[in-house]
Amino acid sequence: MARAIEIVPVTHPFFMVIEGSLRDQLSALVRLQNEKSGLWHTILEDPSSPLETSGSAGIATAVLTKGRLYNKYAQRAIDGVLATIAATAPSPASPPAPPSWPTPTATTVCRTSASKAGAKASPSWPRRCG
Repeated sequence: MARAIEIVPVTHPFFMVIEGSLRDQLSALVRLQNEKSGLWHTILEDPSSPLETSGSAGIATAVLTKGRLYNKYAQRAIDGVLATIAATAPSPASPPAPPSWPTPTATTVCRTSASKAGAKASPSWPRRCG
C-alpha cells in the first residue's frame, strides 16, 4: 500500500481508500512495535513470538512513507534492523568460503543424439546424466 500511494494519482477514486487504509494499518502497527529492540514480532500481538527482522524492515519502509508523523518509530525500527544484522553477520576476518562446484568429467556429461552421431557436444553447458 505504501508503494501504491506513491503511484496512484490523487484524483483516482480509490486514492482516499488506499491512503486511509494505510494510515489505519500504520497507526495500529506502531503500537505493536517492540520498544526495546524496535522490531516487530512474527505474530504481532504475541510478545512471546520471535522478533522478525525482514518484516520489520518492510514495515519501517512503509512507516517512512508517511513522513514526520512516525519518525520516532521509523528510526527505532531502522536501528533495530541494523543492530540485528550487525549481531548476526559473519566477521570480516572470516568471509564465507565460495561454493565448490564439481568439475564435469566425461562420464558425467550426457551425450546428445548429435554427439553420438560424431558431432561435438556443446562445451558451454554440460548436462548431468540423471
